[in-house]
Amino acid sequence: MKKSILPLAMSLIAGLAVATPSFAAGQNGNQNQRIQTPTLTAQDSAELSYMREEEKLARDTYLSLSDYWYAHSGNLPVVTVMQNIAQAEQKHMDQVEAKLEHYGLPDPVVDENQLGGFVNPELASLYTELLTRGQKSPQDALLVGGLIEEVDIQDLQQAIQQTQQADLDRLYASLLCGSRNHLRAFASQVAATQGSYVAQVLPQTEVNAIIQSPHERCGGR
Repeated sequence: MKKSILPLAMSLIAGLAVATPSFAAGQNGNQNQRIQTPTLTAQDSAELSYMREEEKLARDTYLSLSDYWYAHSGNLPVVTVMQNIAQAEQKHMDQVEAKLEHYGLPDPVVDENQLGGFVNPELASLYTELLTRGQKSPQDALLVGGLIEEVDIQDLQQAIQQTQQADLDRLYASLLCGSRNHLRAFASQVAATQGSYVAQVLPQTEVNAIIQSPHERCGGR
């Protein structure tokens, strides 16, 4: 979902990758000790910025589709599962935002409350495409959810492989855990009517390993 846009994002963020140092008082209170926040690479900075909007894409899509199907058909299973997962995606957005602030990086999300509002034009276009797909039927909406989570898993796995920052590793691992749980939820709903869930992006063996394993506790919770 992001291969073609990361180079551009990296070039835009490269000049902002150096975080501002902070100061803390020494033990005797007579002198300040400089504490330098580690500097992120341009690739790490671009990845973190992208993840913020990617989590928003998931949240916005789930909120919009849950509202759509509730208005058309009432409180269907797809409405409940998407409302619940949208709340988790908001927490993921907040986690990434906190990390951007920690490193002094700009937040690409201009207005959190604007559904479908993205700085990244490809994500904006993808949001529209996913809504069109998900409004065909409740089953299609569930498949859209599965697709989003599979792509998130793929992107987070790549992010973990490329970063050398331990704190980013922990963040991405927590988000990855959440995406596996979300995929389990969507796959379970699809299987309830279709008998099985067919992988859309990841290898079927990997998806089977995820959905056949139990729900995980993520981020120490």
